[in-house]
Amino acid sequence: MFPAAICKGVYIVPLLSWYNNEFDKNDRRPDPTIFDPLCRWPMDEKAQVWKYLLKLNEAHLGRTYNGTVISCAHFLPLPCLPFEETPKAAKAMGCEDIEDQIFQLRSKAHVYGHSLVRAAEAHGGVITSTTPMCSLALKMCEKLRQHSSAFSMAKRALYMKRKHLLRHAARMSS
Repeated sequence: MFPAAICKGVYIVPLLSWYNNEFDKNDRRPDPTIFDPLCRWPMDEKAQVWKYLLKLNEAHLGRTYNGTVISCAHFLPLPCLPFEETPKAAKAMGCEDIEDQIFQLRSKAHVYGHSLVRAAEAHGGVITSTTPMCSLALKMCEKLRQHSSAFSMAKRALYMKRKHLLRHAARMSS
């Protein structure tokens, strides 16, 4: 994964990231819950993975980008950004050190994922934005539902998937 110029004077810089428990402002202590049971790391998941991935970004932070930088990462860079507030969700939601790297890049905009809450906000001169794919699909189905009953079935399936994801997140965090 490398930075790329997408047109003259505009660069996309992907940032590798992982969550850490310090993102939870109410309780910064590590939690014994395994949030991602299918992920296997050759290092301590709670204390080392996020540091390792951020370290991999350093090669791209020192480069000069002549133009506008748009950064992106899977996890949230700030705990003040909206996300679904299930118990313990903040412990697996983001990493504040991503914000430091966004500022090092002088990014004008940052696109992130992992949250099921659609948002676009400005923080420290950087526009942050996320649009969960299930939110987009649900809106598309809503607009097109009058054209076909198939869209109603697809909408129902997406609602069920979202409900399942939220239930799974709640189970993982309890």
